Amino acid sequence: SRCPSTSSWRGRDPTERIPAGAFLQLLWEGGREHEAEVIDALDTQAVPFNLDPDTRIEATKAAMSEGLPLIYHGLLRSGALVGEPDILQRVEQPSNLGPFAYLPVEIKNAAAFEDNDPDRPKEPDVLQLCAYAELLEAAQGWRPTNGKIARRRPISSAR
Repeated sequence: SRCPSTSSWRGRDPTERIPAGAFLQLLWEGGREHEAEVIDALDTQAVPFNLDPDTRIEATKAAMSEGLPLIYHGLLRSGALVGEPDILQRVEQPSNLGPFAYLPVEIKNAAAFEDNDPDRPKEPDVLQLCAYAELLEAAQGWRPTNGKIARRRPISSAR
């Protein structure tokens, strides 16, 4: 049996997916619009979305090797862990890439901080950034100790 509150099951037959409700669709649309606003305000280089995962991973590695300042929707993998940070931001930190490395940046439309305190990011967002840090360590030989959350206000750091 399927859980009626689950919109999709990873690793299952896609034809078995339960359609998302109107409210969830509205939330997703708001998130996509917010992400587009943030991206439009930045000078990012996007990794093409229409590639198969292995090709996207290679394209992400190539963009990182070039030292691009901001990489949009790169795809990273380390073993069974795969992740797609919204943005990879170049920082001046020696790594296997050269005199620079990357930090993960997540774009959040919803309140991303407890009690709107920018020093208290929500736990699920911190865990997501930690997973991206692990993926980045495998890709660049240096593990970021912080990441960033972008929202309508300036990009905030999360440690």
